[in-house]
Amino acid sequence: MSGASVTEVEASEPKARDSTTRTLNIVYIASTANLVGGQIFTLLLFGLLLPNQVGLINWGTAAGGIVFYIADLGIETSLVVAIKNQPMRLSAITILIGAVRLVTAAVALGFWVVATRLHIMGGAELSVLLLVGLGLVARSLQTPFTAYLQVLDQQAVVALVQLLPVAIRLAGLLALWLGQTVGVTSVLLVMLAGDVTALLMVGLIARTQPDRQFTGQMRVLLRQLLRSAPLITLSQALLAGQNRLDWLIVAALTSYAALANYSIANKAIELLILAGSVFGRTALPWLVEGWSARNLPRNVRWLSAGLIVAGLAIATLGAPVLGLLFGHKYDGAAAVIPLLAALAPCLAIYQIVQFASFARGRALDAVIGGGLGLSAQVIVDLITIPRQGILGAAYGMCAYAAIALPVQLGLGLRTVVPPRAALELLGAAALLPTILILGALIGAHL
Repeated sequence: MSGASVTEVEASEPKARDSTTRTLNIVYIASTANLVGGQIFTLLLFGLLLPNQVGLINWGTAAGGIVFYIADLGIETSLVVAIKNQPMRLSAITILIGAVRLVTAAVALGFWVVATRLHIMGGAELSVLLLVGLGLVARSLQTPFTAYLQVLDQQAVVALVQLLPVAIRLAGLLALWLGQTVGVTSVLLVMLAGDVTALLMVGLIARTQPDRQFTGQMRVLLRQLLRSAPLITLSQALLAGQNRLDWLIVAALTSYAALANYSIANKAIELLILAGSVFGRTALPWLVEGWSARNLPRNVRWLSAGLIVAGLAIATLGAPVLGLLFGHKYDGAAAVIPLLAALAPCLAIYQIVQFASFARGRALDAVIGGGLGLSAQVIVDLITIPRQGILGAAYGMCAYAAIALPVQLGLGLRTVVPPRAALELLGAAALLPTILILGALIGAHL
């Protein structure tokens, strides 16, 4: 390599690092705005619709979401890794993934037609499922475009486009309210309009990008997806189980009132844990290059520091703020919030490591770590929840965090995360629990 080319590479590294940090900042801001907008839309629905209408929409979105989550087969994640390793033209990616998505849509539509013919559900339920399903099909068809843009370092563009559906939902709901036409069908049509608009927009943006050099073949890409996607799906299913399985156990072994306290405590730290998922998904194409690519370790350190500070704030102020907002209605959550807040950095870091494992072709590590962690969580839940209520469920989450992250880091040592970085991640995950334990011990002796 000539001196000029070396100089060019060295000069480009700071630009790439700055671009990475800028992209991550934009993605976090856009994701937060998306989450807040979605919550506002949901609260408005609670106010404008009757309870049974809100329940019907929530039932339809939950049922449709589960079906399409399973049918995704991990393609959204594995596609980014595959085309990062073997560049392909957008047209080839769109044809292949579009065909897979349309087959999924056709199968789902077939079940809907059967349910209609056999009168398994009422007309209202079937109508809701159809409109929700069409919206989910529109979202699934975005996959080739979003994956293509991610590989071209356009993650910020993808995140900004995802603000469109929320903006259209809020504007549409305002128009329906002004026209006094707010109803289940009209609301679902507004939601569908937002999803279709986002599909068209992200497709047009992807088309404007310069096509990459074609090196991969379509059948090779399909073979890679079929090989990696099932393990990714299983690992994500285990993570979803960790997020909600304890809710079902709490409801079964205690009461719905106890579950309400436990769920609101979980909501208090949900945004912190989501930060790890947002980081991992955004950095996925860079993680394919390696843990040290694009100055990612520095960004992980900053994110870890922010999670520790935010977790400490929630641990100390979460219960008082909850009391200020709801009085004594959720007093049962007060003892649980500090425990869950202590786990927030660990659970967020775990999701980053999980995406790093996907990027390096080590999805099995995530399955083993997540499976062992979830098994420990369920065992602890079944033993402690009958005796200690939702505090026992928090202990179960502690068991999950204590096993899942160390196991996955150990399995991916050197191949996914370098030893020194692995020690840093474990230290960041353990720091906040250590601070809170020491604080509790000092407080008990004073």
